[in-house]
Amino acid sequence: MANPDVSPELVSNAACVDIVEHGFDAGVRFGEDLVQDMVAVPLGGPMRYPVLEAPECLLRCGTPGEPEDLLRHDCVRHRFPGGSIFPW
Repeated sequence: MANPDVSPELVSNAACVDIVEHGFDAGVRFGEDLVQDMVAVPLGGPMRYPVLEAPECLLRCGTPGEPEDLLRHDCVRHRFPGGSIFPW
């Protein structure tokens, strides 16, 4: 091993935590939900997420043309363990 004193460890946790306070050297997060005073550097381009709806709902509420149109639809949203909701 090139660096015998280095012991990599991978932890998967979607909660919004202070990585320095918890003893981590780096963290990777999707989106912009960061603890105050954290510095973020993009690792890639923007990501797209699909939005799915049943045909009956489209008939009742209409076809959304932009994300704000979803506010009049009955949506299931993703809440992160830290309490924040994934933004449209």
